[in-house]
Amino acid sequence: MKVTVTAAMIVRDERQFITGCLDSLIGVVDNIVVVDTGSVDETRDLCRAKGIEPIQYKWGGDFAAARNYALSAVRTDWTLYIDADERLVVPKHGLPYAQMADVNNVALTVNFRAKVNSTTFHEIRLFRNTEAIRFQGRIHESIHPDIHNLLRVGKNRMEHTDLGIDHFGYEGDITHKHKRNLPLLEKAVVDDPDRVYLRYALGEALLGLGRESEGVAELKAAVKLSRKFSDSPKQLVDGIAASVMLVRHYLRSDPRMALKAIEEARALHADLPVLRYLHARCMFEAKGSGYDPDRIIDGLNRLISEDASSYSHPLIAFSQEYFRSLPWSLKGAVYAREKDFKRAAEAFQMASDLDPSAEEHRIKAAYFTMAAAKADA
Repeated sequence: MKVTVTAAMIVRDERQFITGCLDSLIGVVDNIVVVDTGSVDETRDLCRAKGIEPIQYKWGGDFAAARNYALSAVRTDWTLYIDADERLVVPKHGLPYAQMADVNNVALTVNFRAKVNSTTFHEIRLFRNTEAIRFQGRIHESIHPDIHNLLRVGKNRMEHTDLGIDHFGYEGDITHKHKRNLPLLEKAVVDDPDRVYLRYALGEALLGLGRESEGVAELKAAVKLSRKFSDSPKQLVDGIAASVMLVRHYLRSDPRMALKAIEEARALHADLPVLRYLHARCMFEAKGSGYDPDRIIDGLNRLISEDASSYSHPLIAFSQEYFRSLPWSLKGAVYAREKDFKRAAEAFQMASDLDPSAEEHRIKAAYFTMAAAKADA
């Protein structure tokens, strides 16, 4: 008998995205459950145009409760959890029916792309339809606790698939999301004070709303908290994400603090490309005894040699530009500081070719081309 699967989602005012999401699901999954938490735009009509009648749900300020309401409407063997601003990417051979038919598999991960042009990470999005799996948390809700409880029982296991999900909801100005999320996050960290990701997300929201000192304090708290969970890769990586945001903030105001923070992060995850790039950037910005142009260039060359499009990490994602335009731009800055204007111009031109939207690369390439010509005259 064929294994069946339902795509379950909660929506509110998603007219910009809902049709694209449904188009990626129709004809692929057996059923689609849409729970609407109070849309005032055309979201419900757009669902009906695709033959799906949304289920109405009164919003109570709790994402997990809404998710679980959607799960209660699932009648198939498996559930695919997805959002309106996401798209399912299915390989030619279709859904992973063999893995879903394996009685020992309780959940499956997909290649999740959190932002356009980011690398992917492994996200749990497919799981058996059982009351033993439910979401927890009023915001940034998670099914991980229940699934990991099941994985401790018998021969239960979780496998990775070649399915993909691309997320589009965090492009452009997301101030409105920070405003929406802030009060929920403030309550969530009280409810679950040991979850690193909540501290990180709260710090991100505060920084996004211009409350810098509070945001930095929360990011520091996330980093410190993560060190208490050496046996939890997820908690440690969420601490790394907080470190990355903290370093990027310090690079604008205190390069020496940025260098200290990145060195502490690399002590735990030395090989993460985003940390390798930021370490090179911090060494360049901090100058002093930590500045070693040959070491910086060597590290950047190794980043450039890696394949950004195929890079995937089980737990963390970051912009592919850390392999592409950013290391070329930093190479240009190093060469410029060393008065090698010809190489600086070539590096900035490569950065411009890789990211034409960044006008500063083109301007610097032109400037150092002229500087090289003048030096040779």
